[in-house]
Amino acid sequence: MSIFVGQSLDVTFTCTNRANELFDVTTLTCRVEKPDGTATVYTYGTDLQLARISVGVYRITITVDQAGDWWFRGNFTHTSGGATVSGTSREIPRTVTPTR
Repeated sequence: MSIFVGQSLDVTFTCTNRANELFDVTTLTCRVEKPDGTATVYTYGTDLQLARISVGVYRITITVDQAGDWWFRGNFTHTSGGATVSGTSREIPRTVTPTR
């Protein structure tokens, strides 16, 4: 599926433990880097672009304004039983086409 400048782009993150069970995070940010190298960090609970879909599943939705490779990276913390765990997703690339 092609993504064109001016369209919405969704990227979904899932948070699982070693047993592959989904869990909700305490904090979540997503860094989005545009093809020109500028970046914006979105914060769950503050920025409407980053939303919880269900337990352990989060989605960022943005409108792309440049053609080229976009990069997404999620960072989270989870606190349970007095212990805090943190994690980072792999970088997720998406390529945007200039026009149809």
